[in-house]
Amino acid sequence: MAVQTTYNERHAAAYPGMRANLVPETVISRTVANAELGFGAVAVQAAADHEVAPATDLETGDPGGFVGITVRDQAIDPSSPNEYRVGDTAAIMTKGTIWVQTYEAVSAGDPVYFVTATGALGKSSASATLIPGARWDTSTPGAGLAIVRLG
Repeated sequence: MAVQTTYNERHAAAYPGMRANLVPETVISRTVANAELGFGAVAVQAAADHEVAPATDLETGDPGGFVGITVRDQAIDPSSPNEYRVGDTAAIMTKGTIWVQTYEAVSAGDPVYFVTATGALGKSSASATLIPGARWDTSTPGAGLAIVRLG
């Protein structure tokens, strides 16, 4: 059995998919279809009821398919510790605040877009889909972690 012999002096402030604070939130359960979904990732409606898929399954500019953002789950299978696998039941935030990875600088109050081809989140609208009712709650000077407020 391995023994941990080194420790970080400081833990990371946040991780993608981590709840940001204790504001009222709505989190629903959906079965993952088609491909794995990382934590803090955009989830869109899949073909079947109560199923979600990665953003790449959505056509660019179709905000009607957006379901929510995946919530980090510490109880997930340790062989795949940073994502929900196909067939897993994923926690999907539809309202609340959640940490996500951005692909560009964002400012608090900016609208939130995701690139359909990759699922990446940012504030730019070129080749991206607006998430209705979402805004950036914190800023980042470049690609990095920021808080999205949904609903």
